[in-house]
Amino acid sequence: MSRPALLALFTLLAAPAAALETGTYPITLPDGVEGGGQIEVNSDFIEVFITGPGGCNAVGGGTLLRGPDGAWAALLNTGETKGRQCVLVGTSTGFSPVGDGCRTLVTGSCELAGSITAPVSQPVRVIRAILEGQFNRLDEAGRRGVQSLLAERGHYTGQVDGVYGDATEAALIALLQAMADRGETVDGNSTSFIREVMRGISAEGIALNAPAVSPAAPAAPSAESAEPVYVGRWSCGGTTYAFTAESYQMINEYDRSIIREGRLRPDGVDGRTAYLELVGYGNLTFDGIGRPDMVMHDPSSGETWDCRRG
Repeated sequence: MSRPALLALFTLLAAPAAALETGTYPITLPDGVEGGGQIEVNSDFIEVFITGPGGCNAVGGGTLLRGPDGAWAALLNTGETKGRQCVLVGTSTGFSPVGDGCRTLVTGSCELAGSITAPVSQPVRVIRAILEGQFNRLDEAGRRGVQSLLAERGHYTGQVDGVYGDATEAALIALLQAMADRGETVDGNSTSFIREVMRGISAEGIALNAPAVSPAAPAAPSAESAEPVYVGRWSCGGTTYAFTAESYQMINEYDRSIIREGRLRPDGVDGRTAYLELVGYGNLTFDGIGRPDMVMHDPSSGETWDCRRG
């Protein structure tokens, strides 16, 4: 491999990832040459497809290395056995080839180079009847929770009434599209997938709707309460938990995705203690749940963390 190619690779290997996320990037050929193509990025693998005048084409794929400020490089597989290699070196706006092996990937007079633009977002495919069916399987609090979370994320502007309609459906599709645009796998034809998504956003929406407890006058646990005082969102030891009456979710504070979820088992003693069933991690206890001095305790390590609502 040539010295510039090696330098580019070593530089990018030592740099943090900041370019070419998963997606399909359209290619414009240099100097106004007729034709075009696309770059497909899947995790750390890249495929390049270019077609030009006279039936020429360029096709290659290989490992992708990402660098700072939109820089990237890709070591393409040329099929050569004598050390002839091809490296694409690019930025967020274009790329060019380095190495003699790049010629083996081109048929005709095409050049393995061009300008690129932002990735094309492929619309998600969704069976709308599944969306409506899974939404309506939730109880009223759950349905309102879904709409509340959709509104909080900017997808829904209608009334939070728990009634499925065109606005709720469009907002759910927009949420799934946002997930796909971030590179998450979205299966809008799967009842089980839609069910899990609906349960997750319902629980988080219910937590958003839960009334805040004032530290000066905390709500006292009562058998006559409509719901336990701990329902809502709490931050304990730097981790966010969203509680319903019988379940919990650990929430990623950066993108609000669900890290882990499970059942919550109150022990029935004045609502003072609850247990999280963490499969493979042991149980955590929450003492004084719903009070300003609520703490989370790990019996296996003896560690204790203060909790606060919000």
